[in-house]
This record gives sequence, C-alpha cells and structure tokens, in this order.
Amino acid sequence: MKPDERLLALIGNIPDEMLDEALNIKKICSTGRKRVLYVSVAAACILVLFMRFVPAGQVMAAQIREHVEHLLEELFPPKDLSLIVEGIKENISHEAYGELPEEAQEAGFAIYVDTDFYEMTQEADCHIIRGKRMIYTREDAIRDNAVLLADLPEKEKKQKIQEIVENTQAFYDKFPTGEIRITQAQAVSVEDAASEMKQELSEHDVNVSDIIVSEFPKGLYLRAEEGTAWDCEVKEVYFVDNGLGGVFVITASYIVEAEEGTGARFHSMIETFRVLAYAENPEETLSEDAQEIKSIAENFVAAYFGGNTDAVQRYLSSPYEWDIEVYKGLDATGAGTISGLTLKGLADTGIKEIGSTHVISFEFRDSNHEDMFLYLTIEFIKQEDGWKIQFYGLEG
Repeated sequence: MKPDERLLALIGNIPDEMLDEALNIKKICSTGRKRVLYVSVAAACILVLFMRFVPAGQVMAAQIREHVEHLLEELFPPKDLSLIVEGIKENISHEAYGELPEEAQEAGFAIYVDTDFYEMTQEADCHIIRGKRMIYTREDAIRDNAVLLADLPEKEKKQKIQEIVENTQAFYDKFPTGEIRITQAQAVSVEDAASEMKQELSEHDVNVSDIIVSEFPKGLYLRAEEGTAWDCEVKEVYFVDNGLGGVFVITASYIVEAEEGTGARFHSMIETFRVLAYAENPEETLSEDAQEIKSIAENFVAAYFGGNTDAVQRYLSSPYEWDIEVYKGLDATGAGTISGLTLKGLADTGIKEIGSTHVISFEFRDSNHEDMFLYLTIEFIKQEDGWKIQFYGLEG
C-alpha cells in the first residue's frame, strides 16, 4: 500500500483543500514506571516478566522461552476483528499488547492492536497506541509525479524529486493520525475519575457529553469535541474499574474528519480491552476466550437478577430455543436478597474453535432460602461474532 493510501486508510478521506493544514493533537499522560509486554513471535524478549515464577536453575533458557511463547499464544493469540471502515467491512488481523501485574496489589491489562497501521510505546505509566510513521521515498515521488517529471532535464528532475520528497514527508510528519492513551490511577473510583475528567474537558472543549455506561469495555464513557470543523479534535474516554479500588482511563484522540476511519479502528481495538488480575502462577491467567465469557456472563447476570428481559436477550444466541426468563425466586415465595454470587468454571478455559461450547455457573444465596446454595447454569457457544448464551437455567 502506498504511503498516501495508508494515510487515508488511517484517518479517512480528507478533501484536497484541507490538506494544506497541519495539526498538533493534545496529549494526556501521567508519570511513573512499569514494564510492557508485546505479544509477538519475539515473545521471549519479555522473559524477565516470568523469571520470578521459575525456580533458579530448574530449566534451561531455551525451555523457558518455549514456555513463555506457548503461554502468550494460549492467552492472547493473534486474531482477525471484523469492522466497518469508511462504510466498507474489513477483517483485520490484530495482535495483543498489554501489561502483566507484578504483584497482588497491581492490575494489568490486554488490548488487541492493528499492528499493520499502529505501533505501541510507553511514556512513563502512559501506554500509547499511535499510527506508524509513514515514509515517503524517492520511488514514491517518481511514481506519483511521472507526468510532471517527464520533460525535465536530469539535474532539474533530481532537484524536483528531492523537493517533493521533503515537502510530502514534512506533511506526513505533521498530520495527526490519532492515538489511544491508557493510564491507570490508584485509589480513585470509576465515577470520580469520570466526573473529574468531564470537568477538565469542559474547560476547553465546546461539546462534552454526559457520562454514560459503556458495555465494551465495561465501565463509563464520555465524549468531548473541540468543535465541528473537520480538523477539530475529538476525545473519547473510557473508565474501567481495575478491581483494586482504582481505574484504567483509555483516551482515544482523533479529528472530526477521521470519525469513520481512525474512530472506527479505535473503537474496534478498545472493545477488546481486558483487565488482568495478578496470578501467583501465570498459567492461572484467564485466556482471551475466558475473559470474553466472564465479561458477558457478568453483564448477563446483572440483567438476569435485575429483571431486565431486553438486556438478557442481547447476550443470547439466535435463534434461542428456550423461554427468556429473569430471576423471580426459586418458588412462590419470590426473590429475596441475593448474596455470595460466585462465578465457577472459567479457570480451565483455553482458546476455543468456532462452534465450541463451554458451561459455567454462578453460585449464590437467596435470603428466602438461606439454608441452601442456588446455581445459575449458563451454556455458551462460540459463534463467528463471539460467544453467545444458548441455554441458561436455575438449580436449587
């Protein structure tokens, strides 16, 4: 793909009259230090993350590298994501990027990234996904300006080619391709982080949305726009509970004109964001399929016990052959107060093929039946568009 085609693919089509303007996207970042993991063929490069799990001298370096590569492939294998970019449906290969927690008081994360267009880096505690630098070469200039160069003397032609290369490269380097920034704040709730960000954005952005619930990733969301002109900046901010009294803040920045290009790509990547809890043994970390099942199951259960039939239906396979029910209690006494809700059956969930099924259950107590545990059994099936529930039922 030519550099100019890659640029348009990243940000969407820009009218010719707009291309003489260059922009600087604002940065949101914090300070600190952490280690990064990038899942690729070179997974052994992050060997240091796992050394504390392996007794000294127990295995050779080659065996450790093999173990690491196998673990990463099992947990976060490359996968294709289906999305619509500029009105065209595409299946794009993504690889996982993230951070493993180093102790019980830390939370990590994983997110799938379109590595053909984007690169990952870290500035202190801020993880950044941004468009790759596009290089405009001499060959590109000759190809794109064949008519203009055809009748020029050799010396003048060389000078013109050099001028075109320098000007075009300068434009590429200044033009914003957008970025995603991921930070983590401790000892702050999702609600407080969102409220603080809304107030901060309201000070300089024209349009700031209300804070609403985000389903993927599960948390809160708000959107801010500098204005409505093509080159005004858009920020979409997601707030995800880290499970330890803190919050992950995911900020996607791009320009208005890039909504259907960069915006669509960013949405697709952010929807894969998962929080990773610390595990004494790294093999206990949930696989990507297990993470997806867990997220869907938690949302489904909230709808099931909340009596929201419409929300329950969103997680069911199509067609669904059974009655769509919500929790009304075990018998005529009705539903009491639910407590001790515990998810079971995820620890051994690996990566599954399309058509595979997996059964989990939620153990809980109802205050109307304190002398017994109740179980909500859920059977999932993996379809082309992800995991769906094909059966669920209550057991006393």
